[in-house]
Amino acid sequence: FYFSWGDLKSKFLFASVLSLVLIVITFYSNTNTEIYAGAGQKKTISLLDGSKIYLNSVSTISYNNKYNIEHRSIKLYGEAYFEIVKGTLPFIIESNYGNVEVLGTSFNVKNRPEGFELGVNEGLVKLKTKSKSQELKKGDCIQISEANHEMLDQTYSEYPSWKYNKVFCNKRSLTQVCLELERIFDVVIKISNPELQTFTISGIINAENLESALNTLSVLSPCKYKFDGEKYTIL
Repeated sequence: FYFSWGDLKSKFLFASVLSLVLIVITFYSNTNTEIYAGAGQKKTISLLDGSKIYLNSVSTISYNNKYNIEHRSIKLYGEAYFEIVKGTLPFIIESNYGNVEVLGTSFNVKNRPEGFELGVNEGLVKLKTKSKSQELKKGDCIQISEANHEMLDQTYSEYPSWKYNKVFCNKRSLTQVCLELERIFDVVIKISNPELQTFTISGIINAENLESALNTLSVLSPCKYKFDGEKYTIL
C-alpha cells in the first residue's frame, strides 16, 4: 500500500480535530457550577427545575451541568434552606454525614464541621447514612454530632432561624453560638476563658445587629465582651 504525505497529513489532521472535539465534549459534560456565600452574605439560587435554594453564610453548593437531565443531585458544605419542586428524578443532597433524598418539599440542612442538622417544614425527607436510613416528616428535626445523635420533637415556628435573622439556641454551647455570629457578621470572636466554651445557652438572639446580638448573649450567659479594634473577646 502506498500513502502520500498528503494522505497522512489529512488523517493526522482529522485525528487531531476528533481528539479536540472529544476533549471539549468531556470538559463540558463534567462542568460544575459552584456557588459560595461568604461571611456576612446570604444568596438565593433558582435551579433549572424551578426549585429554590437559600444559602446561608459561609456555605457552598455545587452541581454539574447534567442537573435536571440525568439527575437532581447537589453537594452542600455549610447550611441551606430548600424549596424543592416535585419531579420524576429524586432530589439528593450529598453531605459529610449522609445523603438527603426528597421528591418535593421544604426543609433545612446544616452540614458543618461542628455537626449536622436536618429539619422538615413540609413534605417527607429521607436521610441515608452509612449505618441506617431514616424518614422525617413535617415538624421533625434531627441533629448529629460526633458526641450526639438526637431526634428533636419538632421544628419551631420560625425555622430555620437564620432565614429570619435570628439565632435559635436550645442548649447550644457558647462556642457554637460564637461560630454562628462570626459567620453572620464576618467578625472574629474569641472566648478568653476555656471553661466558658461548653457553657450552654437557651433563648433567641436577634441577629440584625452585632452589638444587639452580643448584648443578648450577655443576658443569656454569665459573659461580657469587649472589642479591641480587630476582634471581639468574650470575658
